[in-house]
Parts: sequence; C-alpha cells; structure tokens
Amino acid sequence: MKRLHLEILANILFWILTVWLIASSFSITFVDIEIINGNEVVNIQRDKAIIIQLLTLSAYSFIMFYLNYFSILKLRKEQNLLRTALLSASYFIIAVIVYHLTELLPMYSGFPKLQLNLSVGITAFYFAVSMTYSLIKLWIYTENNRKRLLLEKKQTELTLLRSQLRPHFLFNTLNNLLAMVDQTNNPNLADSLNTLSNLLRYVVYETAEGKVSIIKEISFIKNFSNLQMLRFEKDEIEYNFDVEGEYDHQPVEPGIYIPFIENAFKYGVEIENTSFIYIRFDLSCKNMIRFTITNSVHDNCGQKSGSGSGIKKAKERLSLVYPQKHKIVIQNDKNFKVFIEIETDESNNN
Repeated sequence: MKRLHLEILANILFWILTVWLIASSFSITFVDIEIINGNEVVNIQRDKAIIIQLLTLSAYSFIMFYLNYFSILKLRKEQNLLRTALLSASYFIIAVIVYHLTELLPMYSGFPKLQLNLSVGITAFYFAVSMTYSLIKLWIYTENNRKRLLLEKKQTELTLLRSQLRPHFLFNTLNNLLAMVDQTNNPNLADSLNTLSNLLRYVVYETAEGKVSIIKEISFIKNFSNLQMLRFEKDEIEYNFDVEGEYDHQPVEPGIYIPFIENAFKYGVEIENTSFIYIRFDLSCKNMIRFTITNSVHDNCGQKSGSGSGIKKAKERLSLVYPQKHKIVIQNDKNFKVFIEIETDESNNN
C-alpha cells in the first residue's frame, strides 16, 4: 500500500511539474531586459489565453496518457498486441484532433491558435512517457509473476521431497495389505485397496517429472471418484464419466482438475438424498482439453454461498501454469457447473 501511495504521489508531482513548465515556457509573448542601477531586470509577459489553451491541451493529454496506460496493462491478462498497438495509436491521434476541434468552439473564438507542431509535440511527449511508464510496469509485473511461479515450483518440489517417504511407505504397506486380503470373499475391499494403491503410485511416481498425459490424469480422476463413491449407496448418486475424442496424450498439469471433483463430492452430494455428478472430457481437438463437471446443489450444503478456498486456489494455479492459455466458467444456478478449457503444448502431443 505504501508503494502505491508513493506511485500516486509521483504521478501528481509529474503532472504539476510538466504542466507548469509547458504553460510557463510556451505562453511567453514578450521578454524585456532592462538595466536599472547597474542591475539587469528581466520582464516577461505571458499570454493568459495561450496558457488556457495549453492547459486544455494538457487535460486531453492527461486523458490520453491514462487510457493508453491502462490499455497496455491489460496485456497482463491477454496477448492481443495488435489490438493494443492500434488502441495506443488511436488515443494519440484522437487527443490531437479533439484539441484542435475544441479550438473551433465559440468560447475559444478570440483565443490564439496553437501551432500544429507544438500541440503534436506536447501530446507526443506525454504519449512517450505513458508508453515508457506502462511498459516498465508491465515488465515488473511479468518479472514478479515469473519469480512467483519459480518460487511456487521450488516450494512444491521441497514439499514433495519432504513427503516422499510417507507416501512411499504407505504405498508399500497397502501392497502388503492387498496381498493379505482374501479377494474371493472380500472383492470390494480388495478393489478399494488396489484403487488406493494406484492413486499413490500415480502421485509418487507418475507426476515426478512434471506434466503427464491427459489419459493418465483421467485414470487418476476415475480412481479418485470410485473411492469417493464408496461412501454412498448405489441409488444415492447418478454418476456419469464420459471421455470423447482421440487426442488423449496431450500433456497436462497433474491434479489440476481434482479440486473441482472434490468440490462436487463435498458440496453436491448429500446422504439419503438423490444427487448427481456428471464429468465430461472433450479431447476432440489436438491442442485443446475441455473439461466439464456438473453436480446437484442441496439447500443445506452451502454451495450457493461459496465452497471455500479450494476453487479459488485452483483458479490461481490455472493462471500460473496456463497464463493466457485457459478459460474457466463457473455457473451456480439450480446446479453447479464448471467448464475449463486448456490450450496444451502442440510439440508434446502425439
């Protein structure tokens, strides 16, 4: 907050200083130097009408300055460089044209007209400062975001290293327990232990090198969902899991969808009430993964008022891992629906 206040103060001082310099410098109409009692006395006369004109031009430059500034800062969220460049150029041109149209108003009829090269020069000065200022801010944001992503990655790697022993131990223990289970008399228990073992194998080994193929992530989600379904009776949940499309080897960040699956089972399902969860993956595009999950909403589950920080953190992770390469739409009406579209890396697709 202190940095923001200093930045606002610097902007105010910049405008006060530059407007004062421009108005005092370009409004001079007469300079008279006299020698009185051996002392040099300088008399400067300024045209008040020109000062008003210069202040008017500065006002239009002020508007142009910050319109251009905020337009360039939008590049933090979108990469439409051509559109931004055209907007910047149009702001500059419009500022000059609008000022000279203002000179034609009746209230300015008796005022002297500023020369075109002067008005263009002053506007160009503020435009150049606006470009420099906004590009520096954009670079600082990009650099901070890069450092943040690097720090997140290092912290994740450290956490995984610290927790490697416990999942590995649990993974081996589950395999030992599975070998002890009578799979003939207890098939459900054996299947559940096997599913949990597969989940741990995926987390410990498959995700160690970063992104995984979407088909592996889908298998992980299916196993995760199957374990969640054990808490409910068969007729309590209408559960559908559909996968369409042939491009099932696209690389994807592991665990990117799990928070939304967890959210559906936590807030969209209620014991002794009929509920539904529909999950769909569309892999019909070579470089695009489309994911949709829709679940029921119960009055006492609290989903309409928000479902905690899980989705918020998932959205932040999407922004970090897929900047300008993802879209997420959340609808919370009678049902709760999440749609995620991710643009994948074409060079890694099969």
